[in-house]
Amino acid sequence: MKKEFEMKYVKNIAGWLFVVWVLFFMSCKDPESGGPGIDYNTAPKISDKTDQEMKYPSGGEIDIDAEFSSTFGLLEVGVKAFGNWTTYNVSGPLYMLDQQVDIPITTPSAEYEYTLRMVTTKWDTLFLAGKFDVVRQIFGKINIPSDTSLYRPGNVVSFNATVTSETEINSAVLTYNEQAVVLNDISLAGENLYVIKGQVPLADNLPKNDYDLELRLTNLGGQEGTVTGVLKVEPIDVLYYVGNSTGTNGWDAQAAYGLTYNVAENTFKTSGLFKSTGDGFKLIGQRDFEPLQWGIGDMPWTLEDHGENLPPVAVDGYYQVDVNLVKLTYTMSLDMRVDEVDEMYVVGTATNAGDDPTKAIMLTKDAEGVFSGVVVMKDSGTFNFIGQNTAPGPRAWGKGIQPGQLRWGVGQFEGIEAPQDAGNYFITVDLLGATYSIAKQ
Repeated sequence: MKKEFEMKYVKNIAGWLFVVWVLFFMSCKDPESGGPGIDYNTAPKISDKTDQEMKYPSGGEIDIDAEFSSTFGLLEVGVKAFGNWTTYNVSGPLYMLDQQVDIPITTPSAEYEYTLRMVTTKWDTLFLAGKFDVVRQIFGKINIPSDTSLYRPGNVVSFNATVTSETEINSAVLTYNEQAVVLNDISLAGENLYVIKGQVPLADNLPKNDYDLELRLTNLGGQEGTVTGVLKVEPIDVLYYVGNSTGTNGWDAQAAYGLTYNVAENTFKTSGLFKSTGDGFKLIGQRDFEPLQWGIGDMPWTLEDHGENLPPVAVDGYYQVDVNLVKLTYTMSLDMRVDEVDEMYVVGTATNAGDDPTKAIMLTKDAEGVFSGVVVMKDSGTFNFIGQNTAPGPRAWGKGIQPGQLRWGVGQFEGIEAPQDAGNYFITVDLLGATYSIAKQ
C-alpha cells in the first residue's frame, strides 16, 4: 500500500512538472513575449542609405541591422522579406545582425514588412516584424538650362534637357502655366543618356514672372517620373542683329548692333548697313547666340526661333528694320543706297568745324562708298561723318560697337573720340564696310 501511494505521489509530481514545462515551452514560442531566453537591447532597424539610389529597372538592396543578446545563445537568425526566408549563422553573447536583403527587380515603390526569426540553443523561437520603404528613382539627374534664360511673352522657347535613364524614354511632356507641350525630339546621346528638345510657345499675354516647369517622362516599361525646373519670362530691352551681310564685324556676337526698343510692346526698330553679299544675318536677344536667336520663318518676312539665316538684301545700303517678337515678323525698307552717297564730311568739336555742319570738312570720293582726306584734329572733343553740309541728317555716321566701326542714323550713335595728340590725320571712310580709319601724318 505504501509503495502504491509513493508511486502515485511521484506520478502526480511528474505530471505537474510536465505541465509547468509545457507552459514554459509555450511561453518561449509566443511571438509577443519573446520568451525568457532572449533579451533585446535594440529593436531591429532599416538603413535607408540605399533606398533613394535605386533606379528602374534594376533591383536594389536594403540593410537590416539588429542588436540583441540571448541567455541560451543563438543557433541562427532568419530574415523573411518578399516572401522568402534567408538564414544566417550568428555568434554571441552579444549578437549583431548586419545583412543585406535583395530587392527583386519587379518590386514597385511601396512600404514592405520583414520578419526576424531567432532560434536559441534551447530551441526557443522568437519572431519580430519591421518595415522598410522601397523608393525607386526611375530617371536620374535632369539638366534644364532654360531656368537661367530670358524670354519674351509671345515668343517660342527652345527647350533642351539632358536625362539619365536605364531604359529607353518613350514620351516626354512639359507643363507650365497650366499648359502642356509634348516633346517628341528624344535622342540617345550616350550610355543611359538622353537629350530631349522641343519648341515651347509662350502666350502673348504671359507677364514677367518665374514659371514652374514640370517634365513628365515615361519609359518603355510604363514607369513614370517627373522633374521640375523654372522658366524665367523677362522683357528684352534690346534686340541685336549680327552677320557678315551686315555692317557688324562678321558673325562676332560681341560686335552686334542693337535695335532700339520701341514704345510698342515687343516691337523693335533700327537703322543700319545691310549687304547683298555674305551668308545673311540673325537676330539675337543678347550679344550671344544662345539662348535667344531668330532666323527666317516658313513664310516671307517671318521669324522662327533658331531658324536659318535671314537672307542678304538685294541692294547694298542703309535700311530701316522693324521687328515684332509677338507676331514673329520683320520688315526692311531701303533708306539709302551706298552708291547714292556722293559727298562725305567730317564735323564735330574735335575739328575746326565744331558742330556747325555748314563748316564741315569735305573728304574726297575715291570709289563708291569710299572717301578719304587729311583733317586737322584736336586732342579733345568728338567727331562724326555726315553726307551733306547743310544739316546733321539724315546721312550721319558715328561711333560703332568696336574701334574702327561706324554706326549710321541720326541719334543712334555717339561721337567718335578725338585722338590723343592734336595734328594732321589721314582719315578713310568705307560705307560698304561701315568702317573708318585714322592715322597721324
